[in-house]
Amino acid sequence: MSSAVIVRWSGMGMERLPYRTDLSDARWALIEPVLVQWRGARRGLGIKPPVHDLREIVNAILYVARTGMAWEYLPHDFPPAKTVYDYYAKWETDGTTARIHDLLRSRVRETMGRDAEPSAAVLDAQSVKTSCNVRESEQGIDAAKKIKGRKRHIATDTLGLLLAVVVTAASVSDSAAGKVLLSTLADKHPTVSKVWVDGGYQNTVLRHGARLGIDVEVVPRHAEKGFHILPRRWVVERTFGWLMQHRRMVRDYEALPQRSAAMVQWAMSNTIMLRLTGESTQTWRWVTRISSPDGHVGIRCSLRWPQGLRYEVLAWSLKPLTGDLFSYRSPPRRDLHLATQLLKLALGQKISLMLPQEVAIVV
Repeated sequence: MSSAVIVRWSGMGMERLPYRTDLSDARWALIEPVLVQWRGARRGLGIKPPVHDLREIVNAILYVARTGMAWEYLPHDFPPAKTVYDYYAKWETDGTTARIHDLLRSRVRETMGRDAEPSAAVLDAQSVKTSCNVRESEQGIDAAKKIKGRKRHIATDTLGLLLAVVVTAASVSDSAAGKVLLSTLADKHPTVSKVWVDGGYQNTVLRHGARLGIDVEVVPRHAEKGFHILPRRWVVERTFGWLMQHRRMVRDYEALPQRSAAMVQWAMSNTIMLRLTGESTQTWRWVTRISSPDGHVGIRCSLRWPQGLRYEVLAWSLKPLTGDLFSYRSPPRRDLHLATQLLKLALGQKISLMLPQEVAIVV
């Protein structure tokens, strides 16, 4: 008897239309263990049982980061804005945001054949304007860039992945903040022994690095006029470009500098998750090949319909077409037709409708 694929439909419980910034199942699986552990550690301490789904909280944070909108303007189908910001603030304070980012960075380094901890880094700074909710005492004027606002000082590895971030007023010089950044880098990543900087960092930074056991090298500008790619320096400039893909990074809207640094980490975490899962853009219709221990091959894809319901399609190769088959409510037949076309694209097999609740693919 020929093998076949049975498609089973089940509701996912998320009754809202999708946003392009929503986490796919693959990206959520990368950070879910950290957040589940965080929530588990908070039980039994007189805290009320959780009400909101952690995945939806992260979806809301990424929505703000990607679109650049104000917290209070979050769409109503997300958890309340004050609740989302409370999670955002708590995760920044207790280090959960940093742990998620560090875990993702280590994993992507290992997938690229590097050690989890880097041995070299690149330093640079970026001045951005601030919004009206930032206190005047936490702003400054960058005379060289003619910008009033804040300055982000970051350290990246040679792949452009974020290692440390310090947010100061724009009036703070690169050298003054560079020493703080070097100390942070040496504390969090003691394996770093080489750092490249631009000409804006003075000898005080080089001497401070020497005291920390870090060799700081200045990469000079090109002598000729015009655009030139500078060795090592271009890596950190590309990182700033990655951050600018998130509209919340174009201007500093956070009232506290530490919350501003947390938003930088969320933006980089989103970029790293896309790289780890091989996704070029956020999508709400995703197909993943899966396999079982006994060698059967199948696919999993999530689909959401205009009615606000979300379904997960599981397709497994069975031999023969028997066994425990569970009954599931199916979407309308026109939606089944859309699903069959998607499955046909994924498996490259002939598709035919067998039952109203099931789709069979004869192999």
